This record gives sequence, structure tokens and C-alpha cells, in this order.
Amino acid sequence: MANKMTPRERVAATIGGKKPDKLPIMVANSNTFICQYYGISVEDFLTKPDYPRMGIQAYEQLLLGD
Repeated sequence: MANKMTPRERVAATIGGKKPDKLPIMVANSNTFICQYYGISVEDFLTKPDYPRMGIQAYEQLLLGD
């Protein structure tokens, strides 16, 4: 059996354009954290294109240290 990736490795691989061992998922509750962190409403996060982009950038910084 091949080595399993950690959740962090899985997301980092996906962000880096590589194939993870299985599909990484983001739970809906993480959206709430992002909204609280940036001081935006969940509705805005889900309906305005720039807000999810901020969330992706935050995860990239967290996971990849950029």
C-alpha cells in the first residue's frame, strides 16, 4: 500500500497543481472562520467572487507559508 498523504499534504499538493492521493475537502464550518477573521458576512463570502479568493489565499499562506 502506498504512503498516505496527510490532509495538509493533500491540500498543498492540490494548490500546487499536483495530484493528491484523494480529493481534499473543506468543511463548511471553515467558511465561518474565514468570515469572522475577515469581518464579512457568510452571504457575501458565498456570493461575491473576491471573498472566496481571500479565503483561498489565507489557506495557501497557512499551508504553504507564502
